[in-house]
Amino acid sequence: MNTESKPKSNRTWMVVAIVAGIFLCCCCLGVGGVLAYGAYTASTAVSDVQEEFAPFVEEFESGESDPSTEETPFDLPIFGGIPQGGRGDDLLRTDTWTYVLFTAALAGCEPTDPDATEIEVTQQPDENGNWSERWVVQCLNMDPVPVIVDFAPTAQGGTDISVRLEK
Repeated sequence: MNTESKPKSNRTWMVVAIVAGIFLCCCCLGVGGVLAYGAYTASTAVSDVQEEFAPFVEEFESGESDPSTEETPFDLPIFGGIPQGGRGDDLLRTDTWTYVLFTAALAGCEPTDPDATEIEVTQQPDENGNWSERWVVQCLNMDPVPVIVDFAPTAQGGTDISVRLEK
């Protein structure tokens, strides 16, 4: 009887290494595919936006359009003024009007002319200069939307504006 044993080949490690290599390649291909798909969808979205706005850009660049008198592609109303009243100057009211319009739009309001907006000072400036106002935006499609606006002067000379719908 032959008691000599043959040296065992180490095929197990070779099989494990091959399987691990194949798995690693598949993972790399999967990650690459996900990244490529993300880049593709992003470029498609950009080209869709460019196509959508191309007529507006062409009109503007050709001088055939007067943006101050036309509707924007977003169907937001463009008004020639800002509401009057309150404690702020024209610049502060202009900035505030932007925030108030956005807040009213989130509530579903399609605002009318800014001259129809009522501004009431609800809190006079305190020792820090903070004050509050109530802006009531008149809407074409619903009841007026009251928006509370808080003003807080900053150390840099500006004013922080905080808006919220009245409860």
